[in-house]
Amino acid sequence: MKQLYSQPGEAPPARGEAHDRRPLALVIGSGFGGLAAAIRLSVRGWRVQVLEKLDAPGGRAYVHRQDGYTFDAGPTIVTAPFLFEELWTLCGERMADDVELRLMDPFYRIRFDDGSHFDYRGSHEAMRAEIARFAPEDLPGYETLVAETDKCYRLGFEGLGAVAFDGLGDLLAAVPAMTKMRAWRSLYAVVASHLKNDKLRTVMSFHPLLIGGNPFAVTCVYTLITSLERRWGVHYAMGGTGALVRGLVQLLARRGVPVCCNAEVRRIEVEPGGGGRPRATGVTLANGARLRADLVVSNADTAWTYRHLIEPQHRRHWTDQRIDKGSYSMSLFVWYFGTRKQYHDV
Repeated sequence: MKQLYSQPGEAPPARGEAHDRRPLALVIGSGFGGLAAAIRLSVRGWRVQVLEKLDAPGGRAYVHRQDGYTFDAGPTIVTAPFLFEELWTLCGERMADDVELRLMDPFYRIRFDDGSHFDYRGSHEAMRAEIARFAPEDLPGYETLVAETDKCYRLGFEGLGAVAFDGLGDLLAAVPAMTKMRAWRSLYAVVASHLKNDKLRTVMSFHPLLIGGNPFAVTCVYTLITSLERRWGVHYAMGGTGALVRGLVQLLARRGVPVCCNAEVRRIEVEPGGGGRPRATGVTLANGARLRADLVVSNADTAWTYRHLIEPQHRRHWTDQRIDKGSYSMSLFVWYFGTRKQYHDV
């Protein structure tokens, strides 16, 4: 395959030709968020460069290769395919020309320590049949739980999913929706209020684990995930998650947006802006190179960005002490295995 990103040791592209007067945006990190931001910025008329510290794009979706095996590092499934399809549509292209997504059936197989398993599917009738195998008396409770998750989807995902919550006003505006969802309850508490069987409670509450959330602690707003899956399905990218990364990089390449690997950002440069408010003016790389820009977008972890990329005098709120006191989740702990055969029951 043609290499679509810079080779090890190559310097990132220059700021751009003198005749190109479009503003320049630098995107730190080539995970899904960084690649998506780069595509959206390019569509809006910006010149864009993506800076990645690893030797290949992907970020948390980096692909590891060892002893002839290929391992997807992080995300494995797609539950909101329309968010990816929109990126190709914005560019006047079709996602299907670059990436093949296949609907999974079942979505998940949850195995219990007694040898039993639950096949979690998108079909409402199939789910009712599985629930009846475990606890038919929980069928009415499942119906009321579905109604509640649909409400959280409407209020939480459709209503608040695109809100950045940049200020107190955004938070106050969300209070009515959060109140309607009674968002102070934990996800597990909501599931347990509808279902009595312990195994079914596990089946309907494990989803936050996929993003490092504790079902006993995270807000019940996360029940919207089950509604999201019923609407859009759970998909797998053929060729693994790396195929989705490659597709996004190819889309950027066709738009003239380079993804520069081995380009670790050491610092985001900040200067006083209009009204005394600081603004990012570029980045300094680990090799000492300084790249000026009109906009800097960081797709690195939020805490890492503030703690390590922005100097303390430019972040009165996110002080080192506040960041260090934060409680951080490791998301999933994953073991990778290379096998010489297929296991059809897994």
